[in-house]
Amino acid sequence: MNDYFENTFNFSLPQELNMYYCGYRKNTYSHSYGPAVRDHYLIGYIKHGKGILYQNGKELPLYSQQLLVMFPHQKIHYIADRHIPWSIKWIGVYGKLVDSYIYSLGITPALPVYPVHDFIKTEEILDDIIRLSTKDTLADKILCIGCLHQFFSCIAGPKITHREDYVEQAVNFIKYNYDRGISASDIADSVGLERTYFSKIFKERTGVSPGHSLLTIRMAKAKDLLLHTRLTLKEISYSIGYKDVFYFSKVFKKYTGLAPSAYRKEAT
Repeated sequence: MNDYFENTFNFSLPQELNMYYCGYRKNTYSHSYGPAVRDHYLIGYIKHGKGILYQNGKELPLYSQQLLVMFPHQKIHYIADRHIPWSIKWIGVYGKLVDSYIYSLGITPALPVYPVHDFIKTEEILDDIIRLSTKDTLADKILCIGCLHQFFSCIAGPKITHREDYVEQAVNFIKYNYDRGISASDIADSVGLERTYFSKIFKERTGVSPGHSLLTIRMAKAKDLLLHTRLTLKEISYSIGYKDVFYFSKVFKKYTGLAPSAYRKEAT
């Protein structure tokens, strides 16, 4: 392995998570970076060495087996200890998922240093990314993007999910599974929480119960299908997760004040 390597990654298809370049620096003495600003995320994994990060008048220590996340449009300046060889691997990444993953990990411009729990696996993934970035086939480029997802999964490690994350996951579960006959218990199971406790934190965050949220989505979809399609009531009932058309009609009337057929007729 050479002491320094960087490669540009040219693959424009996936906009949610992609990479501009990647590289490594090995066993370099008296290394420093910046002060500089970039328009994308530059994520460095410190394999060996230590240093100081200068940021907003503060000094943050840098150690091996840490990530240093350099945020877009934020000035970065660090100096490695000149007596210890500095080895670092990096990826320059962009996309909406990067924002989401970084936020979920609790990494911020004020706290841009993050401990790596499984440093062996993290290094292996970064090595794969660097290796695949030099390949020209579509299969290798797609695989390289897959390794980026794997990288974020690996560094997440044993991070505990917060209440807000549970609720967000549940809302997504409802949104994409309302047509499958799910119940409030299924929603709680989808995030791995006991139903009563989950209902409490869901209502604290949203103002409604999980069951009411599910009902609201189903009724909104039923209204849309009644107004904009010629589907039968039975077909609409099945489309929103009710196997019994009579039960669907009963619930719809209680929710809207009109039977489904009357709602459709009144709107035409």
